[in-house]
Amino acid sequence: KEKDKEKEKENGQENVHQNNSKKLNWCAPEWAHDLPKNILWYILSKGTKYSINKSVILFGKHEDCDYRISHNTISRIHAALLFNQDEIPVLIDLSTNGTFMYKTGSKKKRKKIEQNIPILLKNEDIFFFSECPDPFTIISEKIEKTIENRFEEKFSEQKRNKLDQQQVQEDEQ
Repeated sequence: KEKDKEKEKENGQENVHQNNSKKLNWCAPEWAHDLPKNILWYILSKGTKYSINKSVILFGKHEDCDYRISHNTISRIHAALLFNQDEIPVLIDLSTNGTFMYKTGSKKKRKKIEQNIPILLKNEDIFFFSECPDPFTIISEKIEKTIENRFEEKFSEQKRNKLDQQQVQEDEQ
């Protein structure tokens, strides 16, 4: 039990489930990082694509969770999605009723992930919360800006600025 407490503290889950508290009491682990710079991540749920615009996303039924899920088996703070130092999304189950997932390409077996143990996610991984029937799919889109694209953008901007200056000069005459 002492090892579990140490593991929870290390992963930022210390005092997650305080039943009498209305305020969220969860802190991201120290290893959590900012949003990736070269990849856009999305969550697909019920046919809607949601942009991930925060470095930590909380799922649960608590009013302060980023994705609120109304289902009787969902915990106040059910799970957290965050990014590690390699800019890879990580899912952590914080619930009492479990988080399940299908790894990319394997839709045959729904696997329960261990509570408080970070799981690396890949593009198109599917995860479920407890007995809630609605799946979540994580999707990524690479942002590709080559040196050529950056040069073209810079050149276009300079050209627009020059044209704007010429227009101002012509208007003044």
